[in-house]
Amino acid sequence: MWIADRAMLGFGSLETLWQDLRYGLRLLARNPGFTAVAAVALALGMGANTAIFSVINAVVLRPFPYKDPDRLYVLTLVDDKGRSAGLSPPDFLAWRERTQVFEGMATYWMRSVTLTGLEEPERLFAQGVTRDCFPMLGIEPLLGRWFTEDEFRPAGPRVVLMGHALWLRRFGGYRESVGKQITLDGESYTVIGVMPPGFQFPNRVFTLWLPWDFEEDGGDRRARNYNVVARLKPGATFEQARAEADTLFGSFAREFP
Repeated sequence: MWIADRAMLGFGSLETLWQDLRYGLRLLARNPGFTAVAAVALALGMGANTAIFSVINAVVLRPFPYKDPDRLYVLTLVDDKGRSAGLSPPDFLAWRERTQVFEGMATYWMRSVTLTGLEEPERLFAQGVTRDCFPMLGIEPLLGRWFTEDEFRPAGPRVVLMGHALWLRRFGGYRESVGKQITLDGESYTVIGVMPPGFQFPNRVFTLWLPWDFEEDGGDRRARNYNVVARLKPGATFEQARAEADTLFGSFAREFP
């Protein structure tokens, strides 16, 4: 699943938004197993600005079947100046609490890390995920386990899930790799599991996943840095999601001027 807001912070019209989405679709075409079936822009009132709430609904056809992928959406905000951003912690938490159309909402961050201690150092892309993310996708590790509640605490154990291709390349596919220590950016992490072959989230460049407690990141409404994935409730429609977004973000603008 590819996120449309990952690159740019500047376009001034719906035409440029469409160009950005077309760029995203080209990237999807280069990623085997991902086909975008809907790319929709929604108008929202955001205080003095009119924002665009863009939704990419991406269905995984192969190689990895997510659970009910047609109900999975990636959410982002774009303001009237074309500045694309994720959701802030307060907006995400308020939406998750008040939603009537999504049965689950999760958020994640992305960054690069350096793997050392295994022959040559290697720069990799890692993702921090909240506790609901992989369960909402319907994903189970091939080996090992999912993160425990204790591991989501800010002071919890440092653990990591590893992508299948990285596991084969750096550990030779040995099952005993689960439980071993690796070093990321100079810190020791325990490998607690290996994801299934073909698993990509949000795309194939990410090979490591870490537990992340989003609620600990504070309440700055200006920090629109976070990517969101959501699953519609059975029977809920995209039109209902659009109406809910318009209502909620209008109320946020009034409640938090």
